[in-house]
Amino acid sequence: MSLPLRKSDLAVLYFPELASHQACNRLRRWIVRCTELHDRLREAGYRSEQRIFTPRQVGLIVRFLGEP
Repeated sequence: MSLPLRKSDLAVLYFPELASHQACNRLRRWIVRCTELHDRLREAGYRSEQRIFTPRQVGLIVRFLGEP
């Protein structure tokens, strides 16, 4: 999965049982708690206010959190 994805779309893939905004909040918490992932994402240009993950950022998330 190495396409740019809207943050909400990726979050719902990880948490399909939650509403979009709830899934985004949970994904954000997972990212912050995984400090190595959070550091790597920041190195890849991640900012918490962005709405779209780049392909590189999606790849990092999948690498650290597994396939949704």
